[in-house]
Amino acid sequence: MIQGESKITYYTPHESLVQPVEKLITALHLHGHIITQAIVNNEGIFIIECNARFGGASTLSYRMGLQSFLWFLQESNHQPIKFTLNTDVTRLVRVEQDVYFAH
Repeated sequence: MIQGESKITYYTPHESLVQPVEKLITALHLHGHIITQAIVNNEGIFIIECNARFGGASTLSYRMGLQSFLWFLQESNHQPIKFTLNTDVTRLVRVEQDVYFAH
């Protein structure tokens, strides 16, 4: 993290996070794109943040098959949602880059 933004993000399966996150989003009646962040240490699992927004790691999630914005639209239109996890790319490094425009 640099100035509150994730610069290096990577995927790692962590099955022990699934149930606490599902319990939280069910209790809060949340739908659509949701990012949760947790600290996992020897004392347990601590969910520290839950955001209904696209953040820096959302592009990695999308690339891995978590197309939650599309799913939100499909869910709103009572269409089925299909998910296939793609682990071809599992790491994202965010860099600052100059962008040039013609006049």
